[in-house]
Amino acid sequence: MNRRVASSWRNRRLKLPSIRLSRCEIQAKELFAQALDIVVQIGWREGQRRALGVWEVAGLERGEVKFRTLWQPGDARLGQITRRRG
Repeated sequence: MNRRVASSWRNRRLKLPSIRLSRCEIQAKELFAQALDIVVQIGWREGQRRALGVWEVAGLERGEVKFRTLWQPGDARLGQITRRRG
């Protein structure tokens, strides 16, 4: 393969993945927002495995997944879940 063709192919190849990644990223966020209702984070705190937070997936807004906090350490109760499946 001569240099001109190799250079042209390399430049085209470098540009395509960034376009595909952004489209893929948007599709992944849409899928995440549609598939999950609640996210529970479990981790280590004070040497023990504990719940670190609970969030409701509020949907997708301008390409970003929005969350609503339902519970965090120190809260006495879990917040009301408002998301409904139709």
